[in-house]
Parts: sequence; structure tokens; C-alpha cells
Amino acid sequence: MTTAWTAAFITPASTTGVTDEPASYLRREFHVSEQPVRATLHVTALGLVEPHLNGAVVGDEVLAPGWTSYRHRLVVSTHTVTDQIRAGANALGAVLG
Repeated sequence: MTTAWTAAFITPASTTGVTDEPASYLRREFHVSEQPVRATLHVTALGLVEPHLNGAVVGDEVLAPGWTSYRHRLVVSTHTVTDQIRAGANALGAVLG
């Protein structure tokens, strides 16, 4: 069974658009009251993304999600991150290219 879900794109606060501009970094802290039974991270980008969770790179993909016709589809990477989430403070980040 396929379930349709939606999400809003997030973008860096500002970019200059200048050639050779450094990659953009996104970061959000969140709190979990107890250790989750299961946690999954779904990530995509219009370009490239390297997700991080609590200071560690998530997954082993390079240059993800890869090229696609963004008008027609987005490739979504799915990662099980149960062991990387801890009760208390956590931080999710992404490097964009």
C-alpha cells in the first residue's frame, strides 16, 4: 500500500547565488522525551543533500539524491535512525549543494 504524504521545502535563510559560494547548512534542535521504539528519516533535495543527526552523517550515500526531472518526481532517501536518536536533546542538520 502506498501512502501519499506531503512536506514543505525548507531553504537556507540567505544565499548570494555567487559562483563558488560555500554549501548551505541547515540545523534544527529537537527534544525527545524518551527513547523511540522506531525512528525513520526521509530526506530529499532539489540538488544534493548530506543529512546529519547528532553530529554524525546519516547513511552512506554520496551526491544524493542524484539527478531526476524535478518537475516530475523527487527521489527520497529513507534511513532508519532509531539508534541515533537519544532521549533528551537532539540535532538534525543538512549540508546542501
